[in-house]
Amino acid sequence: MVEELTGEELQGTAERTGVSPLRLLGAPARVLVLPRSTFARLAGDYATAWTTAIGLLVVAGATKAAIALWLTLSAHQGTRVLVAVGVRYGADLVLPVAFALSAAGALLVAQRLWRGDARFGRLVSCASLALAPLALRDILQGVYMALTRKALLNPGLSALLAPPPRSVAGRAAYALLGQVDAFMLWALVLLALGVGVTAGRGRFRAALTACGIALLAAALGALPSFAIASLLFG
Repeated sequence: MVEELTGEELQGTAERTGVSPLRLLGAPARVLVLPRSTFARLAGDYATAWTTAIGLLVVAGATKAAIALWLTLSAHQGTRVLVAVGVRYGADLVLPVAFALSAAGALLVAQRLWRGDARFGRLVSCASLALAPLALRDILQGVYMALTRKALLNPGLSALLAPPPRSVAGRAAYALLGQVDAFMLWALVLLALGVGVTAGRGRFRAALTACGIALLAAALGALPSFAIASLLFG
C-alpha cells in the first residue's frame, strides 16, 4: 500500500527499479480517470510525471496556437485581429506552465503552515497533472477550429458578453469569464484532490488551498483577455 510507505522509501524503490517512459507518458491520461491513485503514486514511479504533463500542455497549446494563427492569416483579417489571436493563444501556451510552477511554489509555502513534507518536484507533478483537462481542451478546440476554419476569440463563458463591453468593468468581467469553462473546473477539482493526497491534507483544507490558487490564476489569466478586448474594441 502506498499509504504504508514514506515518500523517501517509495522514491528509492522507483530509482532502483526504473520507470518506463511509457508509464510516465500515460500519467496525464490516467489522472483523468483514476485521479486519486495517480496522485498517490507521485512519491514513487510518477515522481517525475511533471515532465510529460508539462510537455503535453506545451504541445497541445502550441498546436492550437498554430492552427489559430494559420486560420487568421488565411482569412486576411487584419493586423489587429492577428495580434489579438497571437496574444490569446500565446497566453494559452505560456500560462498553464507558469501556473504549474507557481502553484507548486504556493503549495510549498502553504504546507509549511501545516508542517507537510512533500518536496517541490512532487508538488510540481501534482499541479501539472491537475492541468491535464486543459491539454484535452486544447486538443478538442484545435480540432474544432480546423474543422470549422474559424479561430476562437471568446473562450469559456466570455461568449456571454461578446463582443466585449466598452466599459472597464465590463471588459474585466469579460476577461474573468473567459477563464471559466468545464475543463477549468475539472482541473480545479483535480488540483484539490491532488493537494489532499500529495500533501496529506483533509478535503476542506485542500479545497480551500486549491480555490485560493485558482483565483490567483484566474486573475492573472484574465490579463490577456482584457488586453484583447481593449485592442479590438477600444
